[in-house]
Amino acid sequence: MKRLLTVLLGVCLSLAALASPSYRYVDGDVASDGDGLSWATAWKNPGHVSSMNVPGRVQYIKASNYIYPNLFLQNLTGTSAEHIQFIGVPGPRGWRPYVVQSASGQTGGAYWPTNLHYVDVTNIDAYNPPSTNPNGSCFFIGSTGGAATVDHITLGLPWPDDTGVNVKGFSAIGCGALGVQAEYADYITVANGYVANNGSTVTSASPSGISLLSFCGSDNSTSYHNYILNNVVYGEASTTGSTVPSDYNGIIIDDMDNYQSAVCGHTSYPYGTLIQGNLVFGNQGKGIHVWATNADLTKGPGIVVDHNTGYLNCQLLNTPCSVNDGDFDALGASGHYTSGVTFTNNTIYAPYYAIRVQGLVPTTGVASANCNTEYGAVGSKTANWDNSGTFTNTSYIAVDPLLMAPSTAPAGADFRPSLASPQPSC
Repeated sequence: MKRLLTVLLGVCLSLAALASPSYRYVDGDVASDGDGLSWATAWKNPGHVSSMNVPGRVQYIKASNYIYPNLFLQNLTGTSAEHIQFIGVPGPRGWRPYVVQSASGQTGGAYWPTNLHYVDVTNIDAYNPPSTNPNGSCFFIGSTGGAATVDHITLGLPWPDDTGVNVKGFSAIGCGALGVQAEYADYITVANGYVANNGSTVTSASPSGISLLSFCGSDNSTSYHNYILNNVVYGEASTTGSTVPSDYNGIIIDDMDNYQSAVCGHTSYPYGTLIQGNLVFGNQGKGIHVWATNADLTKGPGIVVDHNTGYLNCQLLNTPCSVNDGDFDALGASGHYTSGVTFTNNTIYAPYYAIRVQGLVPTTGVASANCNTEYGAVGSKTANWDNSGTFTNTSYIAVDPLLMAPSTAPAGADFRPSLASPQPSC
């Protein structure tokens, strides 16, 4: 089987970025704020951004429930050599810091709105109650100004628990809108997360588990700008019966053409994003969805969807996905095409099409799909592909022998390869 244990790219996620750090400590069980210089004199709540705005500074956050004011971050400037970091310290049985938004009308359980550069957050769980904030997300990352004032942000570095085993870097579960909402930003990494059951009450946004929307370029580097790595995303769904197939996706790259928003001056964002090693299943919308995004292959590697597993997404409540829908897809909007997308080495079990690509720039070779294993419950076609791309080296299997015990219900599900899983032929 082609599942890949992704090695996080050192250029983005290396702990070597902690040159000469200074430390601060947070303990929700202390009676009142100390000076934060030791566990004995810890701060009571995370944040304290005025004291944290020092390159290389690290804030250790003890496992506890942190109710508003929660992890509100802005005006922090690290450097490429010395990131500013916020690290949760696991408690017994893996219990982790849990930041909860209790005030009404709030966008994020953890809210990072402006002027953030080279900031890492890991081992944190965030929640924004739908009863209080029906349109609120668990994590909000993004600029509120007219340029990318939020860049080089990493959510979810791998971090060992008390047994030395790397645990998931964050969780975003049960919020009314999105799990991780990133917009008007650049250089965003979302990794090692557990994202589930969001979007139940939203009325004013297009929710998905992990969403990168309308980014603004902060430089012209031709390397990858963004990474979505090794996340588990499932159960993104509305409880109100929405049948909009473009919403409630597991992962979405959304309108990088910036035609819907003037925040980035309606300037297309052409830079590369790697979506790799994720498991997406049982979502109401698509598993992985790329929409209205022109990734310029002269300015980077494009949108690369590699070594992901998708299982029975497109689970709309009132109207099932049509025979034209794909579990993974890249679609254009009228007058706003999608291009520069590659699907490679993915394993997809789909109700209809495994991969759908439509509405691309009408030039041969602007997108490709190679060495994917696709199999499904209905029909015998592997893809719905328009004449602007290429589709090669695929295999179709009409039954479901590839995974050990897949299920849209997470309890007991096992997505490891079975012994009957074929080896890739390319």
